[in-house]
Amino acid sequence: MSPRPNSNATGPRPARPTPLPAAQSAPEGNLGTVALPQELTDLSTLLAQWGLLVDDEHPAPHPLADALLGPADAGTRYAQVAYKAQLMPLLGDTQALGLAGATGDLARQPWRAEWSTTLQELDHPAVSQLTQGLLHPVTSNSNSPTGPTPTNE
Repeated sequence: MSPRPNSNATGPRPARPTPLPAAQSAPEGNLGTVALPQELTDLSTLLAQWGLLVDDEHPAPHPLADALLGPADAGTRYAQVAYKAQLMPLLGDTQALGLAGATGDLARQPWRAEWSTTLQELDHPAVSQLTQGLLHPVTSNSNSPTGPTPTNE
């Protein structure tokens, strides 16, 4: 049996908590929408321009690298290439098709990405290798509304 603790024992008492400060009103401000990166709009614009050049009878794919890297003199950074690569699955995405704004605009572009498992060596200041792939135009003569079946080269 253990002795009962002495309830009259003296010792250090815990410090009393400090009260919270009084409530304050929030400062006036504007709540705006977050701006999407310019690369999203640029990619959608490029694909729309390419779409104007598509021949429905003989649709030709474009290398993914052309869309991701942009013009040779653009000075594209690695982060921009990586971001645009992450946007490729939005092309034709059924959930994104109904979105308003730049994301929906990209989803509605008539292109589908086909990635391979081959790395492509690049002569680019920010990106030395990139997974090869093609952007296929989706036309009225296409086999599938979602574009080609991916292949491993």
